[in-house]
Amino acid sequence: MLYIDPNSLKIKKSKKAHLEHLIDLIYERIDNLENLYSKRLFNNFISDDLETILIGDPLQILNLSKRLNSQIGSNSKLKKDVGYVFSYDWFIDKTIKRYSGYDLAKMLDMPTCTYCNRNYTTTVISKNKKKIIRPQFDHYFDKKRHPLLSLSFFNLIPSCSTCNSNIKHGKEFSLNSHIHPYIDNVVDGFEFSYSYKSDPYYKNGLKVDVNVHSDRFLKNFLTDLEIEEVYNSHTDILYDLLYTKQAYSDRYLTILEDNILKGFHLSRKDIYRLVFGVYMENKNFEKRPFSKFKKDILSELGIIS
Repeated sequence: MLYIDPNSLKIKKSKKAHLEHLIDLIYERIDNLENLYSKRLFNNFISDDLETILIGDPLQILNLSKRLNSQIGSNSKLKKDVGYVFSYDWFIDKTIKRYSGYDLAKMLDMPTCTYCNRNYTTTVISKNKKKIIRPQFDHYFDKKRHPLLSLSFFNLIPSCSTCNSNIKHGKEFSLNSHIHPYIDNVVDGFEFSYSYKSDPYYKNGLKVDVNVHSDRFLKNFLTDLEIEEVYNSHTDILYDLLYTKQAYSDRYLTILEDNILKGFHLSRKDIYRLVFGVYMENKNFEKRPFSKFKKDILSELGIIS
């Protein structure tokens, strides 16, 4: 749902650091391999492409994975050694002695889930470097099908546990059928809306709708992540927005600006954030949960334009 701009300074710095910190650690793990055939495979087919594996763009790493997977074939020993070298479990360990998933998450600094913009995904590392919480990383290209991409920068999508572990959980995403958060800026390609329902399934008699503008890849993405179903568990937020419209009219922000907050010299965007607890600008949606949802509903209600 949210777009992560690969050309932003934050992402460029994170990608560079990911390569610099990880590449020597990967070479060490290759050197630790006991199977000579595995070492030969890495030296002949993988080592020269290690930088691309780690920080290549989504299409590059996918094509590389397909080619190298053909070299691995059904050899169980090779598969095991590839799993060792590119071990995701090793990467997400809470160690303070080396670079890990906590360090990557801290650099990426995605405060809310890339997929749903519904849950906070902040990273907390204490003053004494104790690693406390971080977002999960979804493997856009499933790591079971693409073990070489388990640590690839553009294959590690910061997300909440609901989206990653409970919903997507191994579903096969493809560049030929789904959007990719580092490629497709589609935040304006769909809108949240609402309708009234008498069905007792829908709390408060309200249903959240997700309307997609003719983008099949985006529709597949939102459907497979069950965004509409998940957001329908939050009709209480929708109800509060509708109540605001009913109680204060579509001039709610103007009333606040001209009367209650008069003299505070706040911009309309500042008032919006204070009142609704979210950001108005698309580029800032990642900073607060439900930013996209609230903006779409408030726009439909005429409270903002």
